[in-house]
Amino acid sequence: LRPGEGLVAREGRLTRRSVPAAEVDAWREGRLVYEDERYAVVIEDLARVIGHPVRLAPELAERRFTGSIGVQGSRDALRPRLEALLGVSIRSEGDAWRVAAAIGNQAIVTTLG
Repeated sequence: LRPGEGLVAREGRLTRRSVPAAEVDAWREGRLVYEDERYAVVIEDLARVIGHPVRLAPELAERRFTGSIGVQGSRDALRPRLEALLGVSIRSEGDAWRVAAAIGNQAIVTTLG
């Protein structure tokens, strides 16, 4: 890898991508930063960071997100922020969150956290 590049491991494959400087250590500040990333990847990362299973409705998997998600604080506080930021509905389903499309909502591209 060269400076400004990173590897993403998904579904048994490694993909090289450019990594903006602001993104390199964002996780240390409690932020997940994305540029035109699939919701499937965002939700997978979110579940890992918050230590809680999150299931994404299949029809949202290819929706794209650009922005920064602050993941500090409790899950109860994070859930409504995620709903507003991603334009989704999040419901508890057993031991996991279920992320589905919010009726009449569009994804909002912004920074929250």
